[in-house]
Amino acid sequence: MQVHCALRANRASGQHAVGSFASPRPKPPLGVTTLLRVKETYSARIIPNIRRAYEKTNLVQECFILAHCAILSLSGFHAGTKDTSGATYRKFVADFFPSQYDPMGLWRDLRNGLIHAYTLTSTYVLSHRHPEMHFYQMKEVRSERTGELAGLTFLNFENFLLDLEQAARSYFKKAETEPDLLIRLCKRYDFAPPATYISDSEIPDNAKLRTWC
Repeated sequence: MQVHCALRANRASGQHAVGSFASPRPKPPLGVTTLLRVKETYSARIIPNIRRAYEKTNLVQECFILAHCAILSLSGFHAGTKDTSGATYRKFVADFFPSQYDPMGLWRDLRNGLIHAYTLTSTYVLSHRHPEMHFYQMKEVRSERTGELAGLTFLNFENFLLDLEQAARSYFKKAETEPDLLIRLCKRYDFAPPATYISDSEIPDNAKLRTWC
């Protein structure tokens, strides 16, 4: 009688008695767990940190560099390769960024020019706080470096970062429904997972001592 009362009480409260036939909640497949981990890394840490760096420093060119590092990293997950390249970068931009972006121009002038050589670009003018100028096409301007005439396109950082954020969301949403993309993401994760950051407060004192010795 007491057992039956306990079972009725548990049913009424939505709980299961010990020894009942309630099945355990299934764990998500391993690939899904990896997807959620990578998605969380970009949506809660990498992209928000780029935004915080911009808001705190106002260093637009440097934050464009950080944004392109994030694109290159995402392109590796999209391609499922250990190494990233111009091909993986341009493919990710073509698939997930608005069509106004030129994948080759971004790769050549921003990714390569800024990250590798910290140089001015021959295709884009970088700006911030001017969303009305985003994608604005300037008339042909003579390059101070080459003397050649070239059309220049404005890129406003706030808009660019929003487009990066949306591109990441679109990619992860697609990876949730397309097994091939999920397999490639997991393959890349095995080779090169996102960098792990450990805060100073999480490092044991003995580890700090070894670091400074």
